[in-house]
Amino acid sequence: MALWLVLFWFAAYSLVPSLLRWAGISSAGGATQALRHLVLDSIMVGATLLLLRRGLREHAPRRLGLFAAPLHPLRRWLPAVLAGAATFPFVDWVHRRMVDLLSLEQAAASGTAEQILGTSSWGTQALWFGVLAVCAPVWEELIFRGFLLPSLARYLPRWGALAATSLLFAMVHFSREGLLPLLLLGCVFGGAYASTRNLLAPIALHSLWNVCLLVQLLRAGAGV
Repeated sequence: MALWLVLFWFAAYSLVPSLLRWAGISSAGGATQALRHLVLDSIMVGATLLLLRRGLREHAPRRLGLFAAPLHPLRRWLPAVLAGAATFPFVDWVHRRMVDLLSLEQAAASGTAEQILGTSSWGTQALWFGVLAVCAPVWEELIFRGFLLPSLARYLPRWGALAATSLLFAMVHFSREGLLPLLLLGCVFGGAYASTRNLLAPIALHSLWNVCLLVQLLRAGAGV
């Protein structure tokens, strides 16, 4: 986990910016920001898989039931996704209250939308969809719910492992107003995994939440 966190920090703040500068790509613009995050998340998908493989191979984690993601039968994991999605309105309400409590400007939402959407071209939106709906949910859930949660559950009560995993998940997003809602989301994602032992459940929930955020930004950018 320490190596993964160091790698994430290095990739986000050194490696990816350097790659973009080397390629002659300006750091400004919504399309560039989308590309930056797509490159970062693609690197982290590969790095996460490599770290997990090298660190856990001798323990045969798949034989222990870790990282299981069977698509069928749907009844084993889809109800957990639906139940988790039902909490999203409350989590969104908490986020809005945190924004108000911290006296953040409401214009920040439109500023974020402008930064993310840029020209609002279909290409930019497609890049952001790839980042938010595919890459980020896969590598984050692999490390937090696939590895960290069941690992901590061997040494802590289930609720303690769930709380610790959710807290770290919230902290690595480096967001004041997002800390509490991300903590709640971590509990939702972790609960979905704990109840199904299927990594598809938290990945699907994570993807769905991120897509909901993207839709909100699209609506804000369009002035809806």
